[in-house]
Amino acid sequence: MQKNYSINEFKKIITKNVLIIIILMIVGILVAGFYAKKKQFTTYTAKSSVMVGQNLKSTDYKNSAVQAELGMMKSYEEVLESNKTMTLARQTLSKHDRKDISAKDLGSAVSVHTHPGSLVLSISATSSSKVKSVKMANAVAKVAQQRVSTYSPVASKVQVVSMASKNDIDSTTKPSVKKYAVLGAALGLLVGMVVSFSLTNWKGKN
Repeated sequence: MQKNYSINEFKKIITKNVLIIIILMIVGILVAGFYAKKKQFTTYTAKSSVMVGQNLKSTDYKNSAVQAELGMMKSYEEVLESNKTMTLARQTLSKHDRKDISAKDLGSAVSVHTHPGSLVLSISATSSSKVKSVKMANAVAKVAQQRVSTYSPVASKVQVVSMASKNDIDSTTKPSVKKYAVLGAALGLLVGMVVSFSLTNWKGKN
């Protein structure tokens, strides 16, 4: 039958076994931290962008054209993320780069998005290499100039707003050693509590 402990008994058990609990918490922190460090990897995200411009002179026509293009932005995202675009983007790379970057790699690394009411298409490329990420983002940006214009209902011109650069790149490292260490400490605390109460019960029966 499981024994119900009072608050005072609970405190006494913790106090008597505090060393065991602390040791198991430290072990949990070290094991979890080592595991996270071993599994850790860093990805780099490079960004380029293109803008769907207008080549109409009449203000009225311009307003209509803007609305027409705004209605096409989601479609342009899909066009730029298509296999056809990735194949064309790969062709803009040097012969040397094409050995390391396939159309499939581009498709996995590149994502395109826009904000509501904006005519700017943001292109992001994420990989384990800064250099690859920059080259992939810029390759898609170059192809976007021709691809988007082809589908434009008002024959809009597309211009590159910004090209990706190694000096302006985001990096993300996962998993977080700190988060795993906290998790390890919590697990160590839990195990320490279980061990403490198990030892107390065992001693009480002998």
